[in-house]
Amino acid sequence: MLPAESRMNEEDIYWGALLGIVEMIKSGTTAYADMYIQMDHVARAVEDSGIRASLTRGSFKC
Repeated sequence: MLPAESRMNEEDIYWGALLGIVEMIKSGTTAYADMYIQMDHVARAVEDSGIRASLTRGSFKC
């Protein structure tokens, strides 16, 4: 996965996170925990969607 992630831009991360969040909301999830690179873009998706989340930055860089 790391080679593919190194080619992802800010919008890829935002829309990927938002897609995952939409799937969680549709299945009844109300909160989740996530750890990823460039977490500020994931945080934007969380804020835009309204889901509750516990977010932390990943421990390595691509």
